[in-house]
Amino acid sequence: MKKLVPVILAALLALLIVGCSTESGTEDVASEKAAYSVNANAMMKEFKANEVKADEKYKDAVVTVKGKVTDMGKDITDEAYIIVGGTGMLDGVQCMFSKSGIDDISNLSKGDTVTVKGKYDGFIMYPILANCSLQ
Repeated sequence: MKKLVPVILAALLALLIVGCSTESGTEDVASEKAAYSVNANAMMKEFKANEVKADEKYKDAVVTVKGKVTDMGKDITDEAYIIVGGTGMLDGVQCMFSKSGIDDISNLSKGDTVTVKGKYDGFIMYPILANCSLQ
């Protein structure tokens, strides 16, 4: 029995790692009605003025943002994103796209004006919208 405990713990740890590493945020928000429609710069301004108030306002809400693409890339989990709005570093709204959404943004360039719908997923340097789609 004592030999089984480490094996069972290792198996549980492996399942936990696999569960955490799979693509999250597959919820389809493209068909949901947006609770808020806002210019990306205005949204960022709300967070700069009062992060706590803005976080509560947008918590779990589907949001449509409009603005210019100021940056794009992939994060450390290989998830594609664009930054909409902003005038410099750490400014704008980060819009995260699932692996299936990469086609949506592959033809975009910095400076393009876009409208993006996603679910507000918190604030880490930027307001973050998850499960995004171009509108």
